[in-house]
Amino acid sequence: MQHRAYNDFLVPRRHSPSAEKAHALRARRLLPVALLLLPLYGLSQIKPVGQFGCGQDQRASFYGRPDLKFVAVGSPDAIKQWKTRPVLVFDGFESVKNGFTRAEFYRWHLPVPGREEFDGTNNSKDRLALAVRVVASGGERWFELANPEKEAEDQLYIQPRGESDTSENPGDTGEQHGSGPKPDEMTGWISIQLATPDVGLPLFILKYQHSDLEVYSASSFESKLLVDLRTSTPQIVEAVSCASFESIGGACSAQDEGHEGHDTLECQWDNKVSDFRCTMTVPYGSPYAARMAQTDFYLLSDKPANPTNRDPAELVSSLRDLAFLIRNNNINRTAGVLVSGLGPTTLLEHFKDLLPETDVFVFASPGAGDMLNAHLSLVTLKPDGKFDRQAIPKWGIAGDVTDEYKTDGHKDIVPINAGDLYGASESYVPIDADDAYRTHVLEQRPGFRAVDTILTVGAEKKNPVRVIYWLGLEAVDGNIVANAVRLAGESWVYGGCGEEYREGTARFIRRKAGVAEATVGVQGRYNPESSNAFPPDYPTEGPNCVWTDLLHWKAGAGFRVRKLAEDCKAPHEEVKIADDGSIKASSSH
Repeated sequence: MQHRAYNDFLVPRRHSPSAEKAHALRARRLLPVALLLLPLYGLSQIKPVGQFGCGQDQRASFYGRPDLKFVAVGSPDAIKQWKTRPVLVFDGFESVKNGFTRAEFYRWHLPVPGREEFDGTNNSKDRLALAVRVVASGGERWFELANPEKEAEDQLYIQPRGESDTSENPGDTGEQHGSGPKPDEMTGWISIQLATPDVGLPLFILKYQHSDLEVYSASSFESKLLVDLRTSTPQIVEAVSCASFESIGGACSAQDEGHEGHDTLECQWDNKVSDFRCTMTVPYGSPYAARMAQTDFYLLSDKPANPTNRDPAELVSSLRDLAFLIRNNNINRTAGVLVSGLGPTTLLEHFKDLLPETDVFVFASPGAGDMLNAHLSLVTLKPDGKFDRQAIPKWGIAGDVTDEYKTDGHKDIVPINAGDLYGASESYVPIDADDAYRTHVLEQRPGFRAVDTILTVGAEKKNPVRVIYWLGLEAVDGNIVANAVRLAGESWVYGGCGEEYREGTARFIRRKAGVAEATVGVQGRYNPESSNAFPPDYPTEGPNCVWTDLLHWKAGAGFRVRKLAEDCKAPHEEVKIADDGSIKASSSH
C-alpha cells in the first residue's frame, strides 16, 4: 500500500476500535483527494530517505545506542496536553506485521534550565519534546521522550532551522519553506521522514539543528535520530550529530580545533539484509592524524561488513595467516594484502637463515599518528607452527621517540597505543592507503641483517611523500633483536596555533660501504614555505641548530647515534627524497 505522511490540523478525536478502523480506512481512501486540496507548502516531507549519516564536510559524532528513551504516557491530562501540539501523521502500516496502522508524532520544544540567557539564534535555549501515538484496531498507545540525563541533554538541543537550510533533499525545500503560511510551528524546527525506501517499514529519521557561538568559534549541529517502531514501541536505536565548525579570530584553541581531523559516517539502506550498510572513517590514532582509517558495519545489527571496494576473498584475517600463506607459497601477491587490524600490508623481507629452522618475516603496513609512517612488524614462524609477532620499535634521527605518536590536549607528544586505534566494536584500518615500498640490503652476515626501506605514500599523485628507514635484525640467544630508525622524511606535522612544519629529517646520508653505518646531517622541524624568522619558520625560538651524527648498529641493542658536530648558524634546508632514496637539500629562500 502506498505510504503517506501528512500534517493533521485537527485535534485528534478518540475512537472506539471499530470506529478507529473505519476512520483509518476512510482516511486512506480519501487522502489522495485531500492532498489535492492542500497547497504545496502545506505538505510535510514524505520522501523516504534511505540514508543515515553526515555529509563529507561535516564532523560526525556517532553516539550509537544513545541514552535517550521513550516512556509510556498514561496520564489523561498529559495526553490532553500533547494533543494540543503540532502533529505529523504516517498512515497505512500493516497491522498484522507491525501491531498498528498509524503513527503520529507530536513535536514541541521546551526551555532548558540554565540556558535562558541565550538568544535562541546563535545558541539554542530549547530542547526537543516529542510524543508518539500508535493506533491499531484494538486501541491506541502513547509514548513520550523521557527527560534526558545531563550528559545526553545536548543531543536534544533544538532551534528553528535557518532559511538557508535545505536539508538533504534540496528539491523538496518548497515543502518546508513555502511562500505561504507553514502547516504548523514545528515544521521549521524538525523534519521527520521514513528512513528507508520500504514504505511499509516503520523506521523514521528525525532531523533538527542548533548552533553554538563561542568567542573564537562558531558551530552548527544537525542532529539525526533513527526511531524504530517495528515492535510498535518507539525506540531511538541510533543517533548522530553532524557538525560544521568555523574558527573566528586568532585564538590557538580555535585554530587547533579547526585543524583537527574529523569522523565521517555514511550509511545506505541495503534491501538484501534489511539494514543500513555503513562506512565510518576516523583520524587514524590522533586528532591531527596524517591518515584516515575506516570501518564498515551494519547499523541495526551492529555486525561487521566487508569493505565495499574489496573482494572478500582478498581479505586475510591475521598476520599469522599471511605468514603461513607466504611460507607455503599459497598466495600470489605479497604487497598491499588487506589484513584485518592492519590494513594493506606488504612483505619487506623473508629470511630463512637468521635463526635455525625459523622463517623470519618483516611486514609493513600504514602507521597511525601525526606524520605519515610505516608500522613495522616482525614475525617468526617455526616448523611446528609456533608463531610470534612483535612491533619493531622505531625512533627518529631528529630526536623523536617514535614516529607513531599523537599530540595530546596539552600539546605533548605521546606514543600511540592499541587503545587509540580501535572503535567500540571493530578496528579502524586505513583500507585505502596507497603505500609502496622499496628495500635493499645494507649489511648481511651470519645472524645479522640490515636493510633500508623507502616508503612512498601517493606514488601516483602529483606530490608523493617519501620516508627512509634503516632496519636491523640481529639473532641474540635464539631471539631476534629488531630496531628501526626513521632517517629522513617529507611529512608535514601540525605544531599548534595554526602552524604546520616539515618533520625533522636527515639533510644528507653518507654511508660506509658494506656496513650499516653512516654519517648523517640532521635538522629539526622547519617550515620551508615561510619567510619569517619566528614564527612560523621554526616551532621553537632559537637557536635552531643543524648537527652531524654518526649512525651505527650497537650489538644486541639496535641503532644508535653519536653527535659529531653542531652548527647553529647554518640555515635549515628544504629536503626532497627521490624514488631511489637519494636526498636533495636546498635553501627555500
